[in-house]
Amino acid sequence: MRSEKFSVIDFLVDAFLFVLFFCLVFIGDFSIDGFYFLPLVALISSVFFVLRYRKLYRGGGYWLVGYFFLVVFLGKAAFFEDSGYSVFIFGFLASVFCLPYFYDLIDRSSAPFGVSLGGLVVLFFVAVFISGEDLRFNFIFGPTILYRVVGFFWGVVLLSSISQRKGFYPWGALLCTFLAVYILFRTGSRGAILVLAVMFFSLYWVAGFKKKIIAALLLLPLLFSALHDFSFNEYRAFNFGGESTEVRISKVSAVNDFLTTGNVFWGASDPSVYVGVYPHNIVVEFLVYYGIPAFVALLVLLVAFFGLVAVNRKMAVMMLPFYPIVVGSIFSGSNMDNYFVIAVLIYSGWGLFCLVGGKAFFRELN
Repeated sequence: MRSEKFSVIDFLVDAFLFVLFFCLVFIGDFSIDGFYFLPLVALISSVFFVLRYRKLYRGGGYWLVGYFFLVVFLGKAAFFEDSGYSVFIFGFLASVFCLPYFYDLIDRSSAPFGVSLGGLVVLFFVAVFISGEDLRFNFIFGPTILYRVVGFFWGVVLLSSISQRKGFYPWGALLCTFLAVYILFRTGSRGAILVLAVMFFSLYWVAGFKKKIIAALLLLPLLFSALHDFSFNEYRAFNFGGESTEVRISKVSAVNDFLTTGNVFWGASDPSVYVGVYPHNIVVEFLVYYGIPAFVALLVLLVAFFGLVAVNRKMAVMMLPFYPIVVGSIFSGSNMDNYFVIAVLIYSGWGLFCLVGGKAFFRELN
């Protein structure tokens, strides 16, 4: 339950924690002169969350499942020739540890709402007034990660608004919806279009938005088209004949080669031979890099995730910030970008286990 008394110091501390969490989720393979910052960010995030709350989150079973998953299914990553790739393990460990604290932060503070709203405003300003007419908008992050960032900010604002339903929160959610839709279209990514579809469906499912509101929001692309004077036939996200499509089709062919010539059960000893260092699909990566057991485990977690959010409204609300990241992992990146997705799937899988077993797990959202 969020305190009614506002403290500037508490707000700033919580804002700093939220920025740390954001960096943990999105820093990925960022490096300077071969130095990857992910392990450092992972350590700092974990330490600061513990110092802030001065307690360990009561979720030992969930943590054990996460670390068991790492040892059994992902441990092979430490032995790949590409030493930089195994850095994602640090991000995964910290993500499993920090994810429960994220919900405490959302519940107790308005800082995530404020930072996310500010982030979307800044991105919108850059997209409209600085980037010009470039319909493949990117800023700090490339387009395939930027749409995840935008969706994450949007989801945080929606989660806070659904939890509070008072004051500026609903208006902030409406404003952020317009900003997010515009920016997502500006990225020109197909994944961004699917994120829009998933988020709109989620809004209708978890928030009971009226059909006419959804219809009005769906008219935004037409407004976008009018503002930028372009044809949808020429819009990159709807053009499936380009190089990006060819790259992804080549990955499918590579998987077929792996299934006929590779070590299917344990995964390839040199997976980059088949799908390179950028598999563009987390399911393909698990199959080729880690083999059948990890592939099946990931499928089970994906089924648990989508099944749980489909039948449990509370979990559907809690996952709003993470739908864009999960969707994005199916279209782009490697575990260097998608380690947080694995933590989210394990979190939801443990939630399903608790739900079936009648155990308390989900936080109360007001």
